Amino acid sequence: MSKKPRTKKPSKDPKPSPERLKSIERLMQKRQCAQAVTKARGLVARFPAHGGVRQALLEALECAEGSQSAALAAFQWSQARPNSLPAQLTFLRHLNALAMPALGDRVARRIRDLGGSTPGYPLDDALLEIIQLA
Repeated sequence: MSKKPRTKKPSKDPKPSPERLKSIERLMQKRQCAQAVTKARGLVARFPAHGGVRQALLEALECAEGSQSAALAAFQWSQARPNSLPAQLTFLRHLNALAMPALGDRVARRIRDLGGSTPGYPLDDALLEIIQLA
């Protein structure tokens, strides 16, 4: 009876090679942000569940296109991974930077549901009412 050669099973969560992430880092160090965004977007398309790739994209977008583009990418990450505490925390950080407290309060609620802490949240009901009237 002959033995079958072992075949390697594909992993459940595919990961990019460390070299690919390092290449994005190198582009960021050289301030070639647009190229870093292009590479990072390709990796996000291929590895949508990998937090390190998403984080690299956020940093590259912040550099190339500004905080609003990075906030949008953080939102997309939080929607793609609703049970990911790092994704939700990153989105909250970007909302705070853009001074969006009402939306931040909703994201903070999700973070607390996931077991994270949200200093400064929940917002007072009177403050939320004032924000919503403005």
